[in-house]
Amino acid sequence: MSPFWSGRTRPDPSQPDPASQEQVVSPETGPMDSRDPAAPTEGVLDLGALRLPARKDLKIRLDVDKTSGNVAAVTVQADASSVQLTAFAAPRSAGVWDEVRPEIAKAVAGGGGSTEEREGSFGTELVARVPTTLPDGRKVLQVQRFCGVDGPRWFVRAVFSGPEVLQSVGATLPDELASRARGTDLEDLVRGTVVVRGTDPMAPREPLPLRVPESARRVQPAAAPAAPPAASDGPAAGAPGLDATGPTDG
Repeated sequence: MSPFWSGRTRPDPSQPDPASQEQVVSPETGPMDSRDPAAPTEGVLDLGALRLPARKDLKIRLDVDKTSGNVAAVTVQADASSVQLTAFAAPRSAGVWDEVRPEIAKAVAGGGGSTEEREGSFGTELVARVPTTLPDGRKVLQVQRFCGVDGPRWFVRAVFSGPEVLQSVGATLPDELASRARGTDLEDLVRGTVVVRGTDPMAPREPLPLRVPESARRVQPAAAPAAPPAASDGPAAGAPGLDATGPTDG
């Protein structure tokens, strides 16, 4: 009797793995998957798991975890607004954003804040109002947009902060501040970002590895508060950073 792995059913090692030949479809909203034929390979800032469009007009900050010393997230600033990007592994069969949103809402509520769901540029998103203490001691509610995109075996979370978020919730801003929102620039950057998932097996929600460009320089922490630690799984406010603005002029 022939074994169950007989020549008729046994994979032929000389043939390409069917899984590696599968057609990769990037999310319609972006970011793009690195295996997508349309994904750019030039004019990008290579940070490992994330490749960002190289633009001189944006400031890019790599947030480093104090404990491990690893790069945990990348924050991009356009004038007075910013977006923090983190990338994670996800199951092949399903996304994780529907699971993550309630967890973020719970964490924000636990810190005395509030959230509401709405449909935005990247699908269902959370608008969070987070109690924050400013450097001068004043207590305010910081408004943030938590967006999530499920891709092929990866998940990207984008947390928008600054006047562009206030504009999006209908707040009236002084003309000078409103002119510095530049939310469209940041959304375009997220759409043009390329995610490099890699082939290594990873647990769902395990952070995809980011790396520091050789030409990056160390800078002081940004004054703006970060996302709630329990909700972000990333560096807390005040974590050291590396300025990657220089290499973006490719």
